[in-house]
Amino acid sequence: MRILLLHCDHAEYRPIKKEIRAAEDVEPAPDSIDDAAVAFVTVEAGDEDDDAAAKAAAEIEKSLGRIGCRRLLLYPYAHLGTNLAAPAAALAVLRGLEERVRDALSAPDQKGAGSPPDVRRAPFGWTKSYSISVKAHPLAEHSISVGGGGAPAGGGAPAGGGAPA
Repeated sequence: MRILLLHCDHAEYRPIKKEIRAAEDVEPAPDSIDDAAVAFVTVEAGDEDDDAAAKAAAEIEKSLGRIGCRRLLLYPYAHLGTNLAAPAAALAVLRGLEERVRDALSAPDQKGAGSPPDVRRAPFGWTKSYSISVKAHPLAEHSISVGGGGAPAGGGAPAGGGAPA
């Protein structure tokens, strides 16, 4: 699984049309979120087991803790990988990831646990327009890569390999 995590001042998206047969049946309504992290998530073949979602959720939770954020938009994004999981499997992994992150952020030992976390997911299988405004700090852009059977790879590196953008 490959994830690009961006700490944003603002993010919004609008579902335009179903792109694949396995697309979720949702009402195509726009959504927006402020002062949140946006996780562009690609589910790859081999990520179908529960282990991949657990590892990804743990990495996302650590990243959110480092930036002091309890708001997350999971955004299905097939463009970070080349060996994609089957659509039904990818959707199941994304749903599991959403639930795991929400549960982790709801734990009593979490910073800011007095306020409920805001974890959302953009619809799977849709063409969407989106707009984001990324914050300007060293941890605002972060890449995460986990595999179903392996340890996190590159989970601590800022996007772009650590070089200034």
